Amino acid sequence: MQRIFEELALLAVINPQTVANTNITSGWVDASLYHELAAQLSLGDMASETIDFKIEQATSSGGAGAKTLKASTQLAANASNNDNKQLQIAVTTDKLDSANGFKFVRLNAVTGGATGGPASGSLWGRPRFRPAAQAATVLETAYL
Repeated sequence: MQRIFEELALLAVINPQTVANTNITSGWVDASLYHELAAQLSLGDMASETIDFKIEQATSSGGAGAKTLKASTQLAANASNNDNKQLQIAVTTDKLDSANGFKFVRLNAVTGGATGGPASGSLWGRPRFRPAAQAATVLETAYL
């Protein structure tokens, strides 16, 4: 039996921080090593502003030609309806613009104003080859 963290790899994160009107992003990841990607943005006590969350694609690990692969529905400005909620995105890597050399992905989050609120994000992948290799920031994986 495959264990869950042998089948899912934590690829990149947006560390907990205030998301305001400046994009916060994770690092770029080579998505060609994965069948499927899943992303989540966890919101804290948000200001009354719009919230955008997306997975971007690029042709290099430096972000060349970056463009949106998939975005979550923009949350409307509402201070209480967006508090302590999550946004999720799932995509298969065959949706990448691979014909034009796009194979790198990252997370991107931004609000519509300067106030913002706390959030953190994670990008997971279902690898083509197992066991999954976790991000270097994973300190321990414990099983029962």
